Amino acid sequence: MKLLFENWRKFLKEQGGPLEPMDPADIKTPVPPHRAGRKAAEQAKYVEKQQKEAMAQAKPSGKIQIHNAATLFKYFETGNIKNLLGKGWGPKADFEDPSLPMPDEAKQFINYMVVNNAIFQEDKIVDFLGAGAYGFVVQLEAGNALKISVGSHTVATGASGETIMGYDPTGKSDIKRYQTSREKLFEPSGEAAYTDVPRGGGQSELNIYDQGEIETPFGKKWFYAEMTKLKTLIDEMEFVYECKKKKNCQKIRMGVELEVLFIKELAHLANLVDIHGAEAFQKEETTPSRERSKIDLGRDCCITIRQDQPSEVPELAKILGRGSKGMLGEKWMDAIFTLPRLRAGSSEYFAVGHTKVFLLDKTFAKNLFNQVKELLKTRTLGEIHDVRARNMGFEEGRESIPIIFDF
Repeated sequence: MKLLFENWRKFLKEQGGPLEPMDPADIKTPVPPHRAGRKAAEQAKYVEKQQKEAMAQAKPSGKIQIHNAATLFKYFETGNIKNLLGKGWGPKADFEDPSLPMPDEAKQFINYMVVNNAIFQEDKIVDFLGAGAYGFVVQLEAGNALKISVGSHTVATGASGETIMGYDPTGKSDIKRYQTSREKLFEPSGEAAYTDVPRGGGQSELNIYDQGEIETPFGKKWFYAEMTKLKTLIDEMEFVYECKKKKNCQKIRMGVELEVLFIKELAHLANLVDIHGAEAFQKEETTPSRERSKIDLGRDCCITIRQDQPSEVPELAKILGRGSKGMLGEKWMDAIFTLPRLRAGSSEYFAVGHTKVFLLDKTFAKNLFNQVKELLKTRTLGEIHDVRARNMGFEEGRESIPIIFDF
C-alpha cells in the first residue's frame, strides 16, 4: 500500500500538480440508436421555432390595410385558409406535411403580407369565394376576384403513359397561363381582344387584369392574380336544381362532375376520330365474348364511355365522324347527349339521371366540348385532369360560355 501511494505522488509530480476536477458537461452520454431520429426531429422543431420567433414585425396602417389584415385573419380563424397558410409557411413550402402556425404567428404573417404588398392596400376584401389545394379566392370591393396562391399543381405524362401529379412552389404553370390570358385581353390599343374557340366554343378566356408575386416574412414568394369574378358552375347547378339537403346537393355535384368528365372523354375520342377515321373504331372480334376497337383510347380513358361488350365506342365514333353532315344534321351532339348513362362493367353508373348529359345546359355543354377538344390537341387527357366542374364558371350575361379558371 505504501508503494502504491508513493507511485501516485510521483505521477502527480510528473503532471505538474494536482488534477483539475472534471466538468460534468464533458461527460458524453451515448444516444441509443432508436432515439437518434427523435433527437434530430426535436432539433429541427427547435430551429423552426427560432425562425418563427424571428419573424419580421409589421403593423397595418390606414383603413384598407387594417380591414384586409383583420379579414384575412378571420378567414384563418374560421379554417378557410388555415391549411394553405400552413403550406406556404416558413422559408420553404411543405405541401405534404404543412406546419400550421399558431394564431399569433398567423396574425404576424398576415400583417407582414398586407403591409409589404400593394395588392392588399388598394381595395378592401369583402367576401371569401373559395379555396383549392394551392390557393384561395376573395372578392374585392370593386367587384373583381383576387386569387392568392402558394404555388401550383403540375401534371406530366410518364414514360409508360401514366399521369404524374405533383406541385410547383414557384407557380410557373399558373403564371404562364395567366400571362397568356392577359396578353389576349389587352392589345397595344388597350382594348379587349378575344379569340373565339373554333366551331363555336365561345369567348372563353379568363380575364386577368394583374398578376405578380407576394412578399412573405421568410422570403418565400406567394402569388396573386386579379381577375373577373365568375359564377361557378357548381354553385349555379345547386341554385338551378334548388338542392337544400346535403345529400341532394352532393348528388347534383357528382352528376355535374360526371357530365363534364363525359364531355372530356368524348372530346378525346373526337380528336382520335379526326386522326384515324371512324372506321378504325369499329368492332374487331377477337374471342366469342370480347370485342375491342383497333385504336387504343389510352390508359386515362374511359370512365363514362363503355368499352367492354357491348362497347359504345363504335357508335360514338360514327356520329363524331359524320358530325353535322350525317342524318342527324345539327342535332348530332344532342343525339350523343341523350344516350343512356352507361360505363364499362355496369348497367347504370349514377342514379341521378339516365342520359349522358341532362343536368348541364346543352349549349354550355356543346361549347365546353369544343373548348376541351382544342385543349386536347396539345395535352393528354390525364394532363387536363383538373378541368372539372368545380374549376369552371361563367360571366354574368354570358352563361352559355364556359370559362375554365383553374387546371
